[in-house]
Amino acid sequence: MGHGCLFPGQEHPCRHEHPRLSILKENAVSGGIVEQTLAADFVIIGSGSAGSAMAARLSDDGKHSVIVIEYGGSDIGPLIQMPAALSYPMNMPLYDWGYQSDPEPHLGGRRLACPRGKVVGGSSSING
Repeated sequence: MGHGCLFPGQEHPCRHEHPRLSILKENAVSGGIVEQTLAADFVIIGSGSAGSAMAARLSDDGKHSVIVIEYGGSDIGPLIQMPAALSYPMNMPLYDWGYQSDPEPHLGGRRLACPRGKVVGGSSSING
């Protein structure tokens, strides 16, 4: 994670504390709802692999402020971090958006599950 990133619901959202992080923490309330208007040089929607990497790169030099907005919750928990539980998060509304394919003619009209992560880390957090 880059400097100045905030992931609601996480106790320690960044490895390296940035001075602006304390301002974000003070303005955040449970559930990630912000009480006051925040300003930043960049706002990134989604904390998946790409969003997190982009936030880190944009804020590494300390010249830019970045806010990362994530709809989902924390990726900390045994169902995500334990390899033996890999299939569970892929089918749970707490962790997965629940997307399905269109009916597949070669599968007798069945729909295939298309797991997409709804947590910090995005799909990378639920795909093992």
